[in-house]
Amino acid sequence: MSLNVVTLVGRVGGDPDVKYFQSGTVKCKLTLAVNRTSKNGDQPDWFNLELWGKDAQVAADYIRKGRLIAVKGSLKFERWQDRNTGANRSNPIIKVETSEKLEIVETEYQAGRVAFESGRYGQAIQSLETATGLVDRTSRLGGEVQMWLVTAYEASGDTARAIELCRKLTRHPRQETRQQAKRLLFILEAPKLSIPDEWTVKIPDLAALDDNKSINFQANPNADIKYAKPKPVVAEPVDLSQVNTKDNRFIWVALIAIVLILGGLFISY
Repeated sequence: MSLNVVTLVGRVGGDPDVKYFQSGTVKCKLTLAVNRTSKNGDQPDWFNLELWGKDAQVAADYIRKGRLIAVKGSLKFERWQDRNTGANRSNPIIKVETSEKLEIVETEYQAGRVAFESGRYGQAIQSLETATGLVDRTSRLGGEVQMWLVTAYEASGDTARAIELCRKLTRHPRQETRQQAKRLLFILEAPKLSIPDEWTVKIPDLAALDDNKSINFQANPNADIKYAKPKPVVAEPVDLSQVNTKDNRFIWVALIAIVLILGGLFISY
């Protein structure tokens, strides 16, 4: 059994060297400095990275010198013969299979959470989708980012996308993410109550408001406020011909019976 796996976390030593091929393939080369602790302090070890395809394009778009990234790949050697001396040369290279742009992911993730908590759901979705595209979705952070994205979808009214992503998260490698997804999916798929529109209050997306405009609720102290005098209440005359005495006949019978009984008692005395 053999295993060739390399995992590194460090800072990029320079801007990416990107090459585009006619076939549409993208290749990107980076240098990565990884600190090694020694008695004399931290000393950087330098590694040459090679990225292809989507990861290469993401690196070309987002990665710059000094960025903190994490990569996982395999070690390979480039071999050639020196033209001047004829000696065999070799250069170790890390062929990156997955990469995690830690600082970019964290920045977009935090921006998405702040936008969501401020009611700017459209902006929250944009930032969280960017973070989801850069992070390793099977990691703890990847699961956390996607759970926030589910909530942002639901808050914006896109329940279908929220349920679709939440179902995927129920099969996430990490148990805590699976449990959260199952609980949230139960809520999302629960039957919706039918509530009349006049009973609801629509919360606006604050991102749609102009930051340069504000609503002034102060009253004008010089305003001429007139108060209407209450109108006197006049009792309406009762039309006795409209009174339904037929249905109340038993009341009259009872009153007559009481009068007769009381009259009999006085007579007996």
